[in-house]
Amino acid sequence: MRLRRVALAAAFVALILMPPGWISAATTIDADYDCWLTESPGTQVALPPIPAGFFGTVLGTPSDAIPAGRIVQLIGNPPLSSPGPVDQCPKIPKVEIVWLDRHGSPVSPGSVHKVSQVEKVSLVTPVVDTIVQRKTSALFGKEGDTQTIPIEILALSLKSASPLVVTFGGSQPQNWDVFVTLDGLQTQGTQDLTLTEEAWKMGTTRLGSLPVNYKVTFQHLTDTRLMTGNIAFSGTQGTFNGMSTPTLSAWGAILLAGFLTVATILILMRRRQRTSEGIL
Repeated sequence: MRLRRVALAAAFVALILMPPGWISAATTIDADYDCWLTESPGTQVALPPIPAGFFGTVLGTPSDAIPAGRIVQLIGNPPLSSPGPVDQCPKIPKVEIVWLDRHGSPVSPGSVHKVSQVEKVSLVTPVVDTIVQRKTSALFGKEGDTQTIPIEILALSLKSASPLVVTFGGSQPQNWDVFVTLDGLQTQGTQDLTLTEEAWKMGTTRLGSLPVNYKVTFQHLTDTRLMTGNIAFSGTQGTFNGMSTPTLSAWGAILLAGFLTVATILILMRRRQRTSEGIL
């Protein structure tokens, strides 16, 4: 019995001290929805060319053309409305402190009749501006794995972090706010997203590029201009939750099997020794 315990203990210690490369973590990221809030510094977009006169005139002078590639920094402009794609996002807990009077009825925090407080926990729809659907699952079997899966953007609501400056004849600058949403008259289609083993370890995924069929609203005071087309966002970040299950690599399995074999041999030898002693 003592030898068996020692052998099993040795096998357990060997498993704990096994080199990291001999143990891998396998996980599956199921097809689901990524929902996130684009915070500062946010994401960015390169605008297509905007022709002269698009923003009207000032004192008879049309607005100057804006060449393709003008970068606009964007941040979230939530909330996305419900019902809609936002209903697919996981609910998040909301904790509220409620004050009660001596009859158990809720009162305001400043009430002189408050005598106790309770925590009220509820699940609410998260405040997000971007929703992307992962169409298929991604399976990672070992360190360094990458998987490419199809995704589709379902909702988008962004605004410029700072105004777009428009000039008229090279002067008379105006600040125009920029609002970006999806073009409801066009289908978005699917794009490829490559996930890395390191990304799911960290629980985050960054989209190198997110092409969308967009609708842009430019607004200056009460003047509004619309533009539609296709642009690609970059630097947008989302999160996902993945469950990892530790599994043995081939060398790890061989090592563990070796220790268990030795433990079995020691146990059989001990039993044979006791049998021999009993015969004598």
